[in-house]
Amino acid sequence: HIIKYPMSLIFLKNFNKAHYAIQNYFKSLLQKNFINDNKNRKMIMEIRLATENDLPELKTMFCDIVNNMNNMGITIWDEVYPYEVFIDDIDDGTLYVLVDDNEIIATLGLFNSNDAEGCFDWNNKESKAMYVGRVGVKVDHLRKGVGSVIVNKAIEIAKQQGVEYLRLLVATINEPATNLYLKHGFKKVSGESKEYSEKRNIYITEYGYELKL
Repeated sequence: HIIKYPMSLIFLKNFNKAHYAIQNYFKSLLQKNFINDNKNRKMIMEIRLATENDLPELKTMFCDIVNNMNNMGITIWDEVYPYEVFIDDIDDGTLYVLVDDNEIIATLGLFNSNDAEGCFDWNNKESKAMYVGRVGVKVDHLRKGVGSVIVNKAIEIAKQQGVEYLRLLVATINEPATNLYLKHGFKKVSGESKEYSEKRNIYITEYGYELKL
């Protein structure tokens, strides 16, 4: 890096003398996530809280996500859920969007509780915890490392808020999500949650996973 980009030495040596606006600009660049797409083009991603202006784009995005999941046999979402609860998440400040070049490519929900949390034998139940949910990746950005970026961002945000455990529930039929969280060190805990889906006339079973931060 130094041989190819010798000016970086000058930048690092004089960084503390630079105007604070310049320092903040370069710090923001360093904090962004970089991955290459399938054409080896650099993708610069940043995460922010979702707003009501994002809803039309999210509706289109989740329609595609649901169709893709149904084609894979992961029938846990539909044309109503989770999109219908996004407005409440936005009001509560719990929904984040991952953006690449002004395009939303993924979502992340971070919550202080979960309706089914009592079904599981979590470690240190009195410790401060956050629950991950509403994770969705735009269909044409699957298998590009975006899921890992979302998990890492969830960990980063949780640590900033003094959280000790990051927890989540995953439907047993959602193997891609299970594999993603296991890869990042989440451990399965005892217990399970069952929820009846009237539309599909089936029970959806979920397992619990947690990560100590």
